[in-house]
Amino acid sequence: MTVDLTRLPTLKLGSRGSAVKAAKMGVNQWNAKKANTTPVYGLFFRPLVKRFQTAHGIPASGVIGDATWKALLPHLSAAAKALLPQVPAKPKIPNLGPIVKGGRSVLDHDLTHATDGIPLYPAYDDAFGQGVTVIAPEALTVTHQSSSRPGEAFYATGASGLKYWLAHLTASPAVGTKFRKGQPVGKTCANRVGGGPHCHVGVNVERLWGKGKQFAHHTDYTSGAPTIRQQLTVHELL
Repeated sequence: MTVDLTRLPTLKLGSRGSAVKAAKMGVNQWNAKKANTTPVYGLFFRPLVKRFQTAHGIPASGVIGDATWKALLPHLSAAAKALLPQVPAKPKIPNLGPIVKGGRSVLDHDLTHATDGIPLYPAYDDAFGQGVTVIAPEALTVTHQSSSRPGEAFYATGASGLKYWLAHLTASPAVGTKFRKGQPVGKTCANRVGGGPHCHVGVNVERLWGKGKQFAHHTDYTSGAPTIRQQLTVHELL
């Protein structure tokens, strides 16, 4: 946890609340003479604060402001820090790359259509052109071989927990094959599906969100659905 120094209150004689308790815990950690840890700034605590301030080169006013909080921070236990305002945690979004060199990250694509015959794998198309090298957007392990009419396909699970169905390739790698992020996994085959050769990228989120859950997506090959990044971010903040 990270204490938000910009939101710490100024404390003085008579102040009350969890921040007072945290400050007492910090001063007690530093000082041999212990204050009670009630959430009230009383007369006994004030000289202890002054002593702490003097020892840390801070004017001994007894008022706990920015400078005193900064000096107290190294003396605060996890339990004390938990009583103070926290910097909001950043959503844990996987670091996904593109499926074609120089392309957009998987995170920055919206899903334009469902995968026909394979529920819960909404998809987008990328790597346009015949013979284009498709690369792993993250560390992948091949779990099943498949076919895609035209071409070959395969299922893979990513290090993030996302699962993929990559289709319209010239060949499918063997089950158990592991790919590093950015490593080639195949090439696009000749096909006329969806306007010409491309790689179909189906993405399944059940391992992260739960059985039967899927990304929001369009079903008519149009753009405008939230990107994968946006959806993962919102889900983390819920």
